[in-house]
Amino acid sequence: MTSVSIIGAGHVAFHLLRAFDAAENIAVRQVFSRKTIDFDLPQNVEVIDDFKKLKPVDVLFIAVNDDAVAEVSQKIPQFDTLVVHTSGSVPLESLSHHARHGVFYPLQSFSKERNLDFDSIPVCIEASSQEDLAVLRNLAKQVSSEVQMINSDQRRTLH
Repeated sequence: MTSVSIIGAGHVAFHLLRAFDAAENIAVRQVFSRKTIDFDLPQNVEVIDDFKKLKPVDVLFIAVNDDAVAEVSQKIPQFDTLVVHTSGSVPLESLSHHARHGVFYPLQSFSKERNLDFDSIPVCIEASSQEDLAVLRNLAKQVSSEVQMINSDQRRTLH
C-alpha cells in the first residue's frame, strides 16, 4: 500500500484524489488546503491547513498553481518522503532542496465539473533517482494506462 497526501484542493488535486481513492493499493492520508474544500473527501482523509501537521507518507503531492510550487515546497517539513509536483511547466529542480523529489504530471486540462476517466489520461513522470522513478511509475500505473518518463524540457514543450 502506497500512502499519499496532497497539498492543494483545486482541479488537479480533486481528480488525483478521486483516482487515488479508486485505486486498490493507494491510501490518501491528508489533504492540505488554506480554504474550505468544496468537494467530498474519502472517509479517513484528514484535512489540514498547517504545514507543521503534515505527516510522513510515501509520496507527497504538491498540486497548486505553477507559480506557487517553489514557495509551497519550501514550507514542507523535511521527511524521508518523495515530494512531487503536478506541473507541466515547473522544472524538477524546483524541488531539489528535498532529498527525494519528482514530477507526476497528468497531461490533461482539469475541471471539477467534468467527469474524467483518469485511466485514459497520460501521466508524465520524472524523478531525482531511479528508485523514486520506480515508485512514481508504480503509482502512475495504478491510475493510468499510459505512463511516460519524460524530462523537464520535454514536459515544458508538451505543456
